[in-house]
Amino acid sequence: MQAKEVFAIRIVAFIIDAVIIGVIYNIAISWLLNAIPYGPYFGFIVWGGIFFLYAGIMTGYKGQTVGKMIMGLKVVKEDGTPLTQGDAFTRSAEFLLWGVTFGIVALLALIWAADKGQRLGDQWAHTYVIKGQ
Repeated sequence: MQAKEVFAIRIVAFIIDAVIIGVIYNIAISWLLNAIPYGPYFGFIVWGGIFFLYAGIMTGYKGQTVGKMIMGLKVVKEDGTPLTQGDAFTRSAEFLLWGVTFGIVALLALIWAADKGQRLGDQWAHTYVIKGQ
């Protein structure tokens, strides 16, 4: 399957990953942010940072996050070779932008990805998400 054809499956994988990050965030972080002045306003930024670390580590180690594993997806370089850890973190840097812009970049990235099959992070790291393997 081409990258554009797996786009809907990627959304489901992202939702699975977002639930995992949401649980981590709510158990480990949200109580702390609620305890400091203006803390809740930093929630998006912290969430983006957690997602950056989660996706960077998992994708660099396995080529997949848990959501992608469940949905049978894998991240590869445009030339088909496996990712390096650096590629994975470059690709995941987009999540930091999502946090800082309160999700606005996420919406724009989804619109762009739907047409081309690559998120901004995929373009930065020269990667595609493929079905199988």
